[in-house]
Amino acid sequence: MSKAANQPDMKQIERRLAVILKKERRDAIGYAVLTVLCTPFFVVLISLAVMIMVAYIYQYADLDISARTFYTCLTLFLATMATFVRLDSHPSEGLVLFDLTWLAGVGVLLLLVYVTFATSLIETKPNTFAILYTVAGFITLVLFGRVYMKSPFTEDVDSENPYRSLPLVIFGLVAMAYGEIASGSWLWIPPDENEIRVAAWILCKLALEDKWSLDSRAAERPILNLLFRLKYIQIMDGKLQLTYRGYDFITAANEEEYAVE
Repeated sequence: MSKAANQPDMKQIERRLAVILKKERRDAIGYAVLTVLCTPFFVVLISLAVMIMVAYIYQYADLDISARTFYTCLTLFLATMATFVRLDSHPSEGLVLFDLTWLAGVGVLLLLVYVTFATSLIETKPNTFAILYTVAGFITLVLFGRVYMKSPFTEDVDSENPYRSLPLVIFGLVAMAYGEIASGSWLWIPPDENEIRVAAWILCKLALEDKWSLDSRAAERPILNLLFRLKYIQIMDGKLQLTYRGYDFITAANEEEYAVE
């Protein structure tokens, strides 16, 4: 990977980064809203598919495909999300550490399990149960999303990764969307001039160095998150460095004819 320019134009990079962040933030808001709106539809489709599979497998058995079965499928989805977030939050740690927010999400999930299987509310007051389940399910996804947003940085998505199977990608997208909405991220608060300036400084520093030791004191996490969302930086072998896309940005930002679409 060749270096961009020997002396990147800090001011030029800062200006272009501000323009790109504005556009990417607008797109991210649309993505997050769309994902949240589509999540119930997506979960319902999965639940129906599971119910059809179960009915097909046990077609000769006396199996009652009831509303409880449907909610069971929804609960399994939330439980799988809890497992995904838990494992992805500490992918390589030997210690078993439990995030309090994750535990709160599991607590709400267990409450749903209790109400679904240990009470008769689903039969006696189905509408009330549906509203309760929807609200509690949303809260559960929000809590898991906040945990996912605090996950350790991983290597760039363009590299080989055994976790890139379709189900995990879907869970990751859903968790990211709910985490973005539930946290004080750039969806609600646009990056200020100082954050953009620091982000531009990081890019310039990485353009002059092949690798840079990632230090938590180098920049606040929200600033690094911005650059990760733009796919301008990645972690390789424990070091922070530019991606190919980051190098292209640095190179293009130094050219006078550079324009942001």
